[in-house]
Amino acid sequence: MQKIPLPREHGAWVMLFTPCILGTLLAPQIALHVVLLYIAILGAFLARHPFIFLLKTRTHKNREAQRQHMTMWLALYGVVSMGAGALLLFAYQLTWLLYFAFAAVIGLGLDTWWHLKREGMSAKAEYAGVIAMSLSAPAAYYVASGTLPWQAFALCLLCILYFGGSIFYVKLKVRTQPKAPCPVSTLQKLRAGKVNATYHLFALTLVSILAALGTLPLWTPLAFLPVTIKAMWGTFQWQTKQELNLMRLGIYECVHALVFSVMIILTFA
Repeated sequence: MQKIPLPREHGAWVMLFTPCILGTLLAPQIALHVVLLYIAILGAFLARHPFIFLLKTRTHKNREAQRQHMTMWLALYGVVSMGAGALLLFAYQLTWLLYFAFAAVIGLGLDTWWHLKREGMSAKAEYAGVIAMSLSAPAAYYVASGTLPWQAFALCLLCILYFGGSIFYVKLKVRTQPKAPCPVSTLQKLRAGKVNATYHLFALTLVSILAALGTLPLWTPLAFLPVTIKAMWGTFQWQTKQELNLMRLGIYECVHALVFSVMIILTFA
């Protein structure tokens, strides 16, 4: 019996629901029909896996049984997602969702394109996915409250900056460090992790500038301080192949995402 197709990237689940939850909780009021948005987003997210599989195997006649199975689930996920979205559009007149959906489709389309070119694990493909999923923050804010202030888009920006950093950190700890001997000097470690370190310092600096200008709440940079410390520490604390533990790394990322979420809620609330 074939299994239900589910995404294998466990971190993607955190990236999917964190922006949505933040947008919902920070909205001035919460309408019950926001549940429909969660259903629509979940359906679209689940549909991505069978959709990519069908595109990759479109010329593989020996995998027809698998293709039929994936087609069935793609149709099911698609009907659920579009049905929930249609209710929000037509029953509740939340027409701005069309713009969010269009932007998300572009981001996920780029991600799918890079998957077909065997670049699905590249930073650019994953970052496109992060942008698409972060759009759920303003979408949830809009559906929950019926309003769409700057705060909703600020949440989207912060989620993009935060989860974008996770991409570079995980690649450093999983792909770069375990495949090379531990450098002797600190400068060599910094060179190996320069993308990770530069990105996190840039994100913290940008958020600090926006907070100083009054565009973001004053204490917003504090939400990025723990993850920046983690990124810098991880750059210099070399991880060998023997020390690599994907489950432990995943748990650490979930904990940091939780800390980030709580601090954002406290800052904006």
